[in-house]
Amino acid sequence: MKTRTTLSTAVLVALASPAFAQPSAPGSTTMPSTPDTTTTTRSEASETSMSAEFVKKAAAANASEIAASRLALEKGQDPSVKSFAQQMIDDHTKAGEQLKTLASSKGYEMSDEPDMKHKTAMTELKAKSGESFDKAYTEQMRKDHAAAVELFSKAANSSQVDPELRQFAKQTLPTLQHHKQVAMQSLPKTGG
Repeated sequence: MKTRTTLSTAVLVALASPAFAQPSAPGSTTMPSTPDTTTTTRSEASETSMSAEFVKKAAAANASEIAASRLALEKGQDPSVKSFAQQMIDDHTKAGEQLKTLASSKGYEMSDEPDMKHKTAMTELKAKSGESFDKAYTEQMRKDHAAAVELFSKAANSSQVDPELRQFAKQTLPTLQHHKQVAMQSLPKTGG
């Protein structure tokens, strides 16, 4: 009896094994294999990383330009500097609010403070006054907008940035390019 049970079990195992080992044919009812999500996961992680980095850098640049421009309204002498500063505050406040809403909806954290590099530049600006301040502010705006245009251009053209953040970068880029152009052409010259 024991031999018969062992033999029956062996026959069942032998018959069942080939069915599991064979590839599924068209029309077959075998279970599909688990999809490979490794590539998708890496792609999503890369997008998340690039998006988070864009939000962090854009927020810091935005906060810096607003803070420097508020200082320019107080300390600036040249009317073109003060006018530009007010435009920076208006445009960057609007862009900052849009970025904050978008970043929050995506789960990205952003600071309302300039980063350390920009805080150092602010300390240097605070120490200046009059024409010296106007020139230093102008130079800072030229550098900041050149960097901002580069940052937003990369984000606008990167498939590794969240599509909505990419769209935000595309929509904001023309304003930043205009700021850069005004800073380069219409503000006081910084050369000696």
